[in-house]
Amino acid sequence: MSEEGRSLESIGASLIASVDGLRIAVASLVARAEKSERRIAGIVFAVVLDLIFTGCFAGLYWQQSKTSVELADTRIQVLCPMYATFLGAYNPNSRAPGTDRQTYEGVFAQLRGSYEHLQCTTPLVPRPTPPPPGN
Repeated sequence: MSEEGRSLESIGASLIASVDGLRIAVASLVARAEKSERRIAGIVFAVVLDLIFTGCFAGLYWQQSKTSVELADTRIQVLCPMYATFLGAYNPNSRAPGTDRQTYEGVFAQLRGSYEHLQCTTPLVPRPTPPPPGN
């Protein structure tokens, strides 16, 4: 073989080695790109899941807030007038002294406590007989 043939042969071997190196580098880049795509897909999935949960919790908060307002309306429109009517009917003289009157006083003490706990401002109708001292 002539020197020119050996020179071409060494150039060819060098080129083959370079091409093999490039193939390895490309394969490495493809693997890294695929790994990056999987990570990006995972991040996108997590963000979408987070948005779904955030939307659900915002909806639940809105519903709870709406329910709280409805409960306040119910308290103002129903419970307070009902308690005002019950408390307005208070008349300890309608019961004979004894156990029956004590039970009556105890029930009305609980009703007064509930009326105050609900922070009702509805006027009592009819005007109640004042409770005896000590209750």
